[in-house]
Amino acid sequence: MELKPGYKRTELGVIPEDWTISRIDDLCECSSGTTPARALHDRYYRNGSIPWVKTLDLNNGAINITSECVTDTAIEETCLKIFPAGTVLVAMYGGFQQIGRTGLLRIAAAVNQAITAIRIHSDQILSEYLLATLNHRVSYWRAIASSSRKDPNITRNDVLSRPE
Repeated sequence: MELKPGYKRTELGVIPEDWTISRIDDLCECSSGTTPARALHDRYYRNGSIPWVKTLDLNNGAINITSECVTDTAIEETCLKIFPAGTVLVAMYGGFQQIGRTGLLRIAAAVNQAITAIRIHSDQILSEYLLATLNHRVSYWRAIASSSRKDPNITRNDVLSRPE
């Protein structure tokens, strides 16, 4: 079958000639966060102003607000990082229905340990495209989570790998 001008055939199928095939970890940096000690609520949460994303905040689309915020002290005293707007998030665990839920930060925010934050460091991919691509992997991730582990979850490597 002949291709339309401007397209090429690749191992992934037909794509525009000026596109390249890359792994997520070639274009992005992945990390996660933590949950500051709940026992130190007054120190880490009360009057917090930094949005803090949990798996229940993920909506498979834009995240403009979170259900909780943390304090500057929580950032200073724990391993929390503030991720910039444009960071794509993926839930690794938090209940079977949470696995694979995604979000796209439209605000700077910290995340808990159940979330992988994917910060793009390349002009070769748009956050919205990455979000849409990852949203198509949820069934694959849930199959992996339910078939291979006692407590359903996915790993950073599952997010970075290409579905079979």
